Amino acid sequence: MNSRGTVQPIPRADFAVKPFTHGAWRGEIVSPSSDLLEALLSMLESPSDARVLKEGRARKVWVGAALGRGLLIKEYRTPRWEDRLAALLRGSRAALEWRSAKRLAERGVPIPQPILWGEHRGAEGEPRGVVVFEFIADGQPISEFMNADSRLSPEARRELLHSLGACLGRLHRAGAEHGDAHPGNLLVTRRSGKPEVLILDLHQLRWSRTLPWRRRLMNLGRFLAGQGENLSTGSKQRCLQAYLEALGDWSPPFPSEREARRSMGRAVEFFAHRAFRGHWRSRLAKCVREGKRFHRLRLGEYSGWVRAEWDSPALREALADPNALFSGPCSTLLKDTPTTSVARVARPGLLRPLFAKRYNRKGPWERIKNLFRRSRAMKVWRSAYALEILGIPTPTTVAVLERRKGPLLLESFILTEWIEGGVGYDDFYRESRRAPRGQAGAHDLRALELAVANLFRALHSHGISHGDLKGRNVLLDPSAPAPHAPRLVDLDAMTLRPMRFRRARINDLSRLLFSVYEATTPAAWVRFFREYSRRDAALWRDRRRWWSAIRRRTERKLIEKHGKIPERER
Repeated sequence: MNSRGTVQPIPRADFAVKPFTHGAWRGEIVSPSSDLLEALLSMLESPSDARVLKEGRARKVWVGAALGRGLLIKEYRTPRWEDRLAALLRGSRAALEWRSAKRLAERGVPIPQPILWGEHRGAEGEPRGVVVFEFIADGQPISEFMNADSRLSPEARRELLHSLGACLGRLHRAGAEHGDAHPGNLLVTRRSGKPEVLILDLHQLRWSRTLPWRRRLMNLGRFLAGQGENLSTGSKQRCLQAYLEALGDWSPPFPSEREARRSMGRAVEFFAHRAFRGHWRSRLAKCVREGKRFHRLRLGEYSGWVRAEWDSPALREALADPNALFSGPCSTLLKDTPTTSVARVARPGLLRPLFAKRYNRKGPWERIKNLFRRSRAMKVWRSAYALEILGIPTPTTVAVLERRKGPLLLESFILTEWIEGGVGYDDFYRESRRAPRGQAGAHDLRALELAVANLFRALHSHGISHGDLKGRNVLLDPSAPAPHAPRLVDLDAMTLRPMRFRRARINDLSRLLFSVYEATTPAAWVRFFREYSRRDAALWRDRRRWWSAIRRRTERKLIEKHGKIPERER
């Protein structure tokens, strides 16, 4: 039923299948490919030139070829008795995915072309189920496509959003809801010359005769959640419009179609944000779990975590006595104060030089506080991985170590990659302003200002506060081309969910202005704040109030340090 209340039938595509039995194989194959049956089964039994994309305990996904055709093969196994019992009760996962693929293909939902389903029971007795699809050689997950094609023309971007909304609208119109809704299960191809979105992982589909609006919008929001910075509010609205146009059977209880679209847009924004936060938290928890990315460290009295790609005998030998990292011929001590010690470590056997930091506060009150909170090293470890997940640049953390006596924290260390030649934004900005600059130099400085504004916006758009975001904690690489790859460092005070976020946001911005106040100009800050609020129209409309609060806080800091507000350089 559309907005006028008229029912529109679901179009049916011509999709015919043919059952087969061949030796130990039984299954179904699409009629146009029935002449390829023997070649397909031969390829499945003895694959040659196979390329494995993913392999786990119960599923293997690989790419093969038969008679010049690229094929995507999903092979399901049932190694445990509970898997076999579930297959007896509800059917094998291969059969379930094949049935879903047939129903979607009949209803015109865009998916890779299904070719064959087969089940094989060999002499070992363990059933083996496979589903074969057409392999999309130029296909990319939608997140990778949008990151790789960041310079998409406005027309191509509109076509992509329209294809995305139409694809999900047809899925829900067919009565299906994706149980694993994330951007990795949306594939983008340009086979028709325009971006076209296809749905993957069909074994996760859930079917329903009546799909409630809440479940539809939650499913749509989860698909859009992983896009983060790629999709603005306007982009999500255009996607929702294409979704409703493709759905064709909606009549929500709203006084007008405009009000319906507005209310649904707010719901999609809410569900997308909630799904994104849940997915982000689940990924963040992996940095303190043994797995393929992180390994547990237990070295005498010390314990902690190390990245899998850095884990080596040479690194473990160095970490067995972490205090020795701050002395010796392979270390350069950069800072040693009552609070922290910092050194550059370049030992044989390490992949690259390391930045080592030790937290020296060992007073009674500090130890009591650490009974009820994470150590500063562990906060940096989690915060750096949180930024990495969000795509916000920061030096890669390599390892974290703690020494405790029961719950009492005695020592903590954090190791990150060393950025050769790195310089703080405030020092670099002041030197660049004072140096003679031609047109190219002025353009590079403006590009740097906008890049730092984008870095702040990316951080604050996810509700994160750095806590100490002064100029020296934005590290630049002068050897890189403009804007010199800015990245955030010194994450000790970062708060992933501050209780008073507006106050924390103003504090971050005022700290940056305080660092470069004498070298900056009002025009530069207008450009900075315009770029910072680019995706938030309400923030730009309220810029006078925001700027007043930032200026007051900055002036208070300047008076505390200098006794007066210094004059700006010309």
